[in-house]
Amino acid sequence: MPRSRKPPVELVERATRLVFESGRPIAHVAADLGPSPEMVRKYVRQVEANEGLRPDLPTSEEREEIKRLREENFELRARTRS
Repeated sequence: MPRSRKPPVELVERATRLVFESGRPIAHVAADLGPSPEMVRKYVRQVEANEGLRPDLPTSEEREEIKRLREENFELRARTRS
């Protein structure tokens, strides 16, 4: 069975805003607008992390820094093997 196409980012962002503004459950908002509940949940959690509401999760900036550091680490290890 082929995978369904990802919904536009704007739609998922709209669903995320609606979750915060309306206070409705993620599953209900997702069912109304179309993206999967898990995708909306992921965005909601990231917004909460970025706003400091979820200190247990890395912010978007921290995620980018981790990604950059991992790439740098990979390059440095590759150089030392040569």
